[in-house]
Amino acid sequence: MKKRIDLQGQEMPHVGAMVKAQLKLKHLTKADVARKMEVARNGVLGYTRNPSLQVGILWHLSKIISHNFFEDLAALLPPNSLDENGQQAEKSQAAAEIAEKDKRIAELEMELKVYKDIVMGKM
Repeated sequence: MKKRIDLQGQEMPHVGAMVKAQLKLKHLTKADVARKMEVARNGVLGYTRNPSLQVGILWHLSKIISHNFFEDLAALLPPNSLDENGQQAEKSQAAAEIAEKDKRIAELEMELKVYKDIVMGKM
C-alpha cells in the first residue's frame, strides 16, 4: 500500500481506518450507517477503505456515529503546526524576540527616569 506523506515528511493518518475502528468500537454495522446516511452499504465500505475522505462525508459520519473525527485528527498534529505558509515557528520566535525587546525598553525607560531625577535634583 502506498504511504501518504505530508509536507513535513510524516505519514498521514488513514481516515478510513479510523472510521472502521469507531464502527467496530460502537458495534455499528456498515449497513446501519449506510441507512442513516442514505447511501449504499458499499459506499460506507468504500469510506472505510479510503485513506482520506472529503470533509462533508467525515462531518456526516461524525454526526451519525457520534464521534468527533476532526478532534482525533487535530490531536495527531504536532503542537506547533505550521500555517499554510510554513511560518508558525518563525512567528513564535519573532513574538519571543519582541517580548524580550519590550522588556529591555521598559528597563531602559526606568534607567532614563533615574538619570533624569538625578540631573533635575542637582540643578
